Parts: sequence; structure tokens; C-alpha cells
Amino acid sequence: MRARLDRIAVIESSGGALSYRLDASRIGQELASGDSASAICAFLERHSTVAVAPAVIRFVHDAERRRSGLTVTAAATVITADGTLGLADALKVKAARLTLIAPTVAISDLPPAKMLAALRAKGLAPRADLAGPSAPTRPLPPIPDVRLARVETASKPSLPFVVHPDTAQLMARLNR
Repeated sequence: MRARLDRIAVIESSGGALSYRLDASRIGQELASGDSASAICAFLERHSTVAVAPAVIRFVHDAERRRSGLTVTAAATVITADGTLGLADALKVKAARLTLIAPTVAISDLPPAKMLAALRAKGLAPRADLAGPSAPTRPLPPIPDVRLARVETASKPSLPFVVHPDTAQLMARLNR
């Protein structure tokens, strides 16, 4: 009993009697190890000499709700594109099993070699960067001064303003 109590609470006072305070992060760790809020509440009720306060039950269930919703999974392959249209073509390749996570980024559970083969089989020509991102070998170009970028002259036409579609717009375009 003491070991489990130590996993969900911290000692608040160790005078004549031990006084524990439930700790949300410790409860979260206990939940992450496979326990449930209901099991923690049942433990508290079973070993308490008085009725467990409803606020304590809510506290434990709130800790479970805050922890819920997060899932960690592996992505075997990440594909990036210079623009949304290039990625749109890749997303149409069902064999690639791509999931869009940003307008120019998608992931797949396929290994990189199979991803390359699936995309190339549909006529796309992806670059293979199997070593992953690394430091650039040449210096990056200087960042232009924003004040100078806004200067327009009569002799040069201004560049058009380009709006990149968000993920929902890209998915709508794919489903046409």
C-alpha cells in the first residue's frame, strides 16, 4: 500500500503521522504505466478510513483527462515539398500511404526505399535524403532587409502576392 501511495502522492508532513498530498504529475505517470483513474480511486477508497471527497475523485479523473489524447507513434518516412502542389501529387499516390501533417509535409509508415519506389512508379521524381537533415554545406544567403523589400520603383513591376493554401484547402483540392 505504501509503495503505491508513494507513486501517486508526495509526503506533505512526516511529523507524528504521515500526511500525503496527491500529485497530478505522479498520477499521470501512474496512468501512463497502464493504471486507470477508476483503479486509483478504488485504491484510495479501499484504504481510506473516511469517505474519499468528491473533489479528490474529480482531481484523479481530471489528471486522466489531461493526460489523454496524446499518442506517440513512429513515422518511418517524412516527405517534404517545396510547394503545396508538389505534395498534392504525392498525396494522390495511394501506395505511398501518406498523411498530410502540414501544407508541405507528410508522413508515411513505409520505409524510405518503398516510399521512393511508390512515388517513382506513379511518375514522380522525388529526391532521396536518407541521411536526414544536416547542417548546410554552404553558408545560407543573407536575410533581406524588410524595409528594402517594400520599396517599389516605377521601372520594375511589383511581384504578385502569393497565398499558400492551408491543409483543409489542400485536402479539398485533392478530393476533387
